[in-house]
Amino acid sequence: MSNHRELHIVNGSSGGGILRQALSLSRDDILIHDDLLSCGPLLPLRTIDEWRTQRETYLRTLYPIAFSFDSVNHDLLSCTEDLGHANQLTLWLGTGLAEQLLFAWLIQVFRLLNIDLKQLRVIQFAPDTDAPDTEKGSEILGIGMLNAEQVRAHPEPFVLNEVSIERLDAAWTAVTSSSPARLLEFVAGNPGPLPFLQRSLKSLLTRFPHFDNGLNVWDFELLRQVVERGPTAVKVIGFTIIRLIDNLDCVGDAYLFARLKLLGHPLLNHPLVSLKGNLAEMRETEVTVTETGKAVLNGSANAVRLNGIDDWVGGIHLDSAGGEVWFERDGVLVNSSMNQVQFKTMG
Repeated sequence: MSNHRELHIVNGSSGGGILRQALSLSRDDILIHDDLLSCGPLLPLRTIDEWRTQRETYLRTLYPIAFSFDSVNHDLLSCTEDLGHANQLTLWLGTGLAEQLLFAWLIQVFRLLNIDLKQLRVIQFAPDTDAPDTEKGSEILGIGMLNAEQVRAHPEPFVLNEVSIERLDAAWTAVTSSSPARLLEFVAGNPGPLPFLQRSLKSLLTRFPHFDNGLNVWDFELLRQVVERGPTAVKVIGFTIIRLIDNLDCVGDAYLFARLKLLGHPLLNHPLVSLKGNLAEMRETEVTVTETGKAVLNGSANAVRLNGIDDWVGGIHLDSAGGEVWFERDGVLVNSSMNQVQFKTMG
């Protein structure tokens, strides 16, 4: 095993590619985290092997192949031993939810592997508050959005102090809790020294089904785009991404294709869409809205009440069979069994 003077950690292969190009790095200088932690269940991190198995199991529901982190070149979970051989570790971050979750998760990994957090420095891109109004919409949600010149002009790195580490631990506890209480407490509290962390976790609340229609923000936009841009699934997905391009909770096309197919799953009592073609390929799939889907879109029907729900928001299992469902309504969460507000968030 070779020693690295500096090892760079980045979310996603596109982020790794731009770092290599901008900084003239070799593949051995970068570890890629190729897992959007904003999607699928997030359970407490006890061992690397257990975590890896849990996440691979989820990711295999998104891809037509038997996904393994070993298939990703220099994936962090396949190369954890490299972390202990680096003299310095540099984490590159955008402001989006997936990147900020990586931040909180990585602290837990370091602790599990007995890696000194003093070896970590963080390069955090932030919105340019001095930019002209015409350019203020270009927030860097992920490192893969940057070009080489922007990477080379990166902000000054910083190291973590005790307060920052405490906030990262609190964020991880909040997002992996099986109850929304800690998540809502975190997003309603003082942002502390890591404001993008709190800001991004607040966007996770849009993953709860809406009280009126029973769809989360991505499912609702997919259904709307089926009406506006269907029947080609890849077009529906593309326009869904465009419509929510500024959402801190940015996701990929594989996740959206899986969500689209769930809206029309044959085991649903009342499918919201009808699918045909080769459902293993989004370019070969056609999708149309059903009458039930139209009713859900206009708010006269609720998808959860019609079909139930079995979904995850971080560590929270939304399970209608078990009676544990939370709906989002105007910044609050409502428990379905009690039909009343349980927790409030700020702003």
